[in-house]
Amino acid sequence: MRREFYFIAALALLAIFIACGDDNEDPIAERIVGTWIQVRSTAEQCDDPDENQEAELTCDSLNCTQIIIGSDSSFVDLLIDGGDSLRLERIYYLVSDRIEVCDSDQLGVNCFNYGISIDKKDEFLTIEFPRDLDDGCLVSRRFRKR
Repeated sequence: MRREFYFIAALALLAIFIACGDDNEDPIAERIVGTWIQVRSTAEQCDDPDENQEAELTCDSLNCTQIIIGSDSSFVDLLIDGGDSLRLERIYYLVSDRIEVCDSDQLGVNCFNYGISIDKKDEFLTIEFPRDLDDGCLVSRRFRKR
């Protein structure tokens, strides 16, 4: 009888533990999927303070920067400059709050590691570049979900 009591108590404790999971979990992997339009570019903490800058960007048929992030790990940069467009197809990997974007060419595979964050309420995605070794700037690009 005592053994049954402990068994039932252990099952009840296990059920409580499983039921107390965070129902509001929203993994970044699911949240970043979609088309994102760049709305801001920022360079700050530069070695030369005159190089610090912030620009609000718009998207139209002549000038636009978009990224398209797929659930299949596809990452597409779509750049429109003066009406000319460039499409760069890549793949990505997520590790915690970092995104590694890789492409390949005749010389091999090139991967770049960036910080990534998403503002759940406003659905803005920010990609932070590593500090630039030439000018010391911290560059970030902010995107709005389309």
